[in-house]
Formats: sequence, structure tokens, C-alpha cells
Amino acid sequence: MAKEIVKLSPLCLPDPKGKRPGRNGQKHVMPMAVNNRGYLLPCCWCDEKNITASKQFKPLYDVSKLEDYNNINEILETKEWVEFENDLINARDIGDEDSLKKVQPVCIHHCKVRKEEDKMKIETHFSAEGKKVVEEIK
Repeated sequence: MAKEIVKLSPLCLPDPKGKRPGRNGQKHVMPMAVNNRGYLLPCCWCDEKNITASKQFKPLYDVSKLEDYNNINEILETKEWVEFENDLINARDIGDEDSLKKVQPVCIHHCKVRKEEDKMKIETHFSAEGKKVVEEIK
């Protein structure tokens, strides 16, 4: 049986095809996060001790302390953040097993393209009057 290749659609990166709706006109849907310890994170899903302390994620985390920089761009320009972004782009665009090995497991878990039966959540939106406006399976 052939191993299924995971397709990624990283929510922290702009969608190159412009098909994924974003917030406030953006073409990405997941903002970066800052945890209560003052570290910049690719997204809120990375803010778990087992992730930030993992061998694969720790190098990125170690160069992400806000107080060590003058601005966020300085963090994003570090070798670790550039590699993180490039690894996601390669995994998204190339999608082979070698490129996926470099991607953080938390990214694969939350940002893989899921089949209908494998959706992670259902978002239900209501109007101010309490009527259901839309229900999205994501």
C-alpha cells in the first residue's frame, strides 16, 4: 500500500492561488501569536510546552524572545525563521516526503489539507438577532 503524501496549506502564509479567504483583506487566515512569556510564535497552535521544548521547534523558539530585538521584523529575518518559512513553502509547493520532514509536526497536524470526513471543526456564525447565518466545516 502506497503511503499517502500530505498536502499542506499553511494558514500562516499567503495563499499563492488566492483561493483561501482571509481576514481584513489578507490572503492568510492565521495571525502570528505572542505567548505570555514574550515569545513570538508562528501561530497560537505552537504555544504548548511539548512543542516549544521539542528538538525540532526549540531553535526557532530560542530566537523568538521579543525583548531581545528592536522589532518583530528582526526576529523574522533570523536564519531560523527564514528556514521555517522556506520549509513551509517547499512542503506546500513541492509536497514530497523530504520537504515534509523539515516541517514542524504541529504545522502538519493543523495545516494539512483535510478530506471532508477529516475536518477539524465546525464554525457556526450567528447574526445579532441570533439567527444562524453560516456554518463552515474546516
